[in-house]
Amino acid sequence: MEGPRRGGALPRFLHHVAMRAARLIKMVLLLQSRPSMTAAELARELEVSERTVTRDAQALSEAGCRSTPTGGGPAATG
Repeated sequence: MEGPRRGGALPRFLHHVAMRAARLIKMVLLLQSRPSMTAAELARELEVSERTVTRDAQALSEAGCRSTPTGGGPAATG
């Protein structure tokens, strides 16, 4: 019987989840310290696309987080 393989799909998935969680936390902290950040500014700061910022802002909003980017980018929600 063969043991679990290293480097399989599960470790990659967990790495992806951990990276996204860290990015969401960083986004919240950035928006708390600089509430008027735009989606474009967040994308530059987080080193992701504006589309990723939009998806992350939506996920935070659905989770009940009030911190969302302001105008100037597609993640603007209010």
